[in-house]
Amino acid sequence: MFDEILEPSIADIETIERHELTSLAVFPLLQERLFLCHGAGKSVDPEKHLLFDLPMPLAFEPYIELITASTEEERRALQLRYVAAMPRA
Repeated sequence: MFDEILEPSIADIETIERHELTSLAVFPLLQERLFLCHGAGKSVDPEKHLLFDLPMPLAFEPYIELITASTEEERRALQLRYVAAMPRA
């Protein structure tokens, strides 16, 4: 998904954090990002950390697992984890 660092000359974390990437997120990545934002109390974006080679907080591990799932079996296991965690109506 990410073959190279987008812009290695941009290393100012404050500048990076003030801007949003243009992307479209769907379940489960959107749900995971919203969960991370809620936990951090601010907008966070694991994809920015990948694109700009920023330090990767341990809290981003589930997000990374989602984008690196390469087999149908891995995706189903992750999907089951999310479906099992959803509240029942």
